[in-house]
Amino acid sequence: MEDLLEAFEEVSAQGMAKADFNTAPLAFIPNAIKHNPPQSPNVVKSWRGTWSDLPECPLKLEIWQTLKAFLDGMGEAFREAFAESCPKPSPNQEQYSGAVAREHRLRGPQTVSEGETVVRVAQTADAGASDLVDQAKGIFLRIPLNDGTEYPVHVKAVQDWEHEFPGVDVRQAIRGTRGWALARPLHERKARHEIRQSLRSFLGKKQDGAVLPEAWDEL
Repeated sequence: MEDLLEAFEEVSAQGMAKADFNTAPLAFIPNAIKHNPPQSPNVVKSWRGTWSDLPECPLKLEIWQTLKAFLDGMGEAFREAFAESCPKPSPNQEQYSGAVAREHRLRGPQTVSEGETVVRVAQTADAGASDLVDQAKGIFLRIPLNDGTEYPVHVKAVQDWEHEFPGVDVRQAIRGTRGWALARPLHERKARHEIRQSLRSFLGKKQDGAVLPEAWDEL
C-alpha cells in the first residue's frame, strides 16, 4: 500500500495526476481527455451519471475547467453536450462538509480506510468517463442496445479478448462501439443476443486489418 501511495506521489509531482485526499477520495489524470477524447457529443452526454456521482470539492472544479477547455475546441455540439451533462460545480469546504453530513444522516457514519481510498483512486484513473460503480462490479463499460437497455462488457471478457487479439487495442475498440451505438437510433443498434458475437467478430477483423471502427455496423 505504501509503495502504491509513493508511486502516486511521484506521478503527481510530474503533473500527470492530481488528488486531494484531505477533501475527497478523488483523483484526476489531466491528460486522459487528450489521449481518449469522446467520439461524439452523445458520449459526452453519457457522462451525466458519473459526473453527478463525483464528490463536490475543489478538484471537481479543476476537472470541469480542464474538460471544458478541451471540449470547447471540439466544436459547438461538444460544448453544448458538456454544458448540458456536466454543470459547473461550486465547491467549497462548507458545501462538501454539508454533503458528507447529509450522507451520514441518511446512511450512517462511514469510515474510508486508506485501502478504500486507493481503490477509489485506481477506479477513477481507469474509468475516465466510465461509471465508477460499474468498475467496482468488474464492468468495463456498457453498450446501448436496440431495446433501450445496455449490455455490460465485463473486464474479464476484455482481458480474454486482449489475449485473443494481441494486435488490437481492445479497450479503445470497445469504447468506439459504445460511441457508435450512442450516436444511433434504437432500431439501428445491436440486439442483446448478437452483441457479444458482433464484438468478437469486429475485433477479429480488426486483428486481420480488414475493418475500420466505423464499419462495425456492417458486422
